Amino acid sequence: MDSKVSYRLEADGRIFCISINDPKQLNSLSFQDFNRIGQLLEQADSDEQVLVTVLQSTGRFFSAGGKVGDVRKMELEVSEHPERLLGRLADPNVYLVNTFAKHRKLLMCCLNGPAVGMTASLVMLCDVLYAKNDSVYLLFPFTSLGFVPEGGSSVTLPWKLGINTAYEHLVFSTPISLQELMNTGTVTRNYTMQDTDQFNARVIDDVKKALPQMQVQSLLGIKKLLKSQKEQTWLLKAQAAETNETLPFWSSGEPFKRFRELQMGSRRHKL
Repeated sequence: MDSKVSYRLEADGRIFCISINDPKQLNSLSFQDFNRIGQLLEQADSDEQVLVTVLQSTGRFFSAGGKVGDVRKMELEVSEHPERLLGRLADPNVYLVNTFAKHRKLLMCCLNGPAVGMTASLVMLCDVLYAKNDSVYLLFPFTSLGFVPEGGSSVTLPWKLGINTAYEHLVFSTPISLQELMNTGTVTRNYTMQDTDQFNARVIDDVKKALPQMQVQSLLGIKKLLKSQKEQTWLLKAQAAETNETLPFWSSGEPFKRFRELQMGSRRHKL
């Protein structure tokens, strides 16, 4: 199956755009898609021409999270090979968080709509977040799905929203509205636009206009200072802790059961 994640270069190679393009499925991502995002981030990071990496999507959702069907396939696999569970859970999560945490370029995210689950966790790892309009929200439905936070969200939510707010949204699986994201400075600009393609183009155009004023080493130096080694270490430690905490839940089969219920329609998704 081909990945729904692609890339293109803008501004003579200085902007590296990663795009999710599966709007009919609300841009839900397969394990292959998540891996592709990590590979493209590495490609952007190693390209000395690139200064800014931009995550964009299509349609009305940024991403509805992981594909339910992929979780079902994982369940069938680990039922026959239980020893594979740790690798299936840990390897992609550790790889992705590590790739985001170590990214040297400015990492921007253009939220055209809601982001859910692991995708919302990745959004919180970005440096600059812009929103298309008030339809944007983030949702971390881990308690509804029967496991614990992933993708570093156990530390990024307290950092960016505050500890009490993080408890509220993680424990009760409640959406984080755009207003709340802007009040905390997590999202810094609302473009108040309706068309996703126009929104994506507008953001790229704004970045293109800003680039000539930027001194390259200054931009990279600011990113290095703000993304301190201490923060990277905390993120990676948090990711390891998240994996250790979540493994018993998956071993018990409870998340698999809840994903099956979602697939069969007997459990409602909070989208």
